[in-house]
Amino acid sequence: MTPCAARLGRWLIALSVTHIGEKELTDPIDALFLVQDLGSYHYRMESVSDSAPEGCPGEGNASDKHPWLSDAELKALR
Repeated sequence: MTPCAARLGRWLIALSVTHIGEKELTDPIDALFLVQDLGSYHYRMESVSDSAPEGCPGEGNASDKHPWLSDAELKALR
């Protein structure tokens, strides 16, 4: 997940699906989600594609951590 430098308030979220259930895919499915931050934990998905949209190179490090909520806040949601 990386912010789009040329598109303020937008985030590019990359997802690579390597398994479906117990089955490993020979060709992983990659998807890029362009998401707009509307504020107050509200978001709008603008697009899904297999390539990065203009102004959003999508270079960053993968993370399994939620960028906005603390561990305690995430536990409260479960």
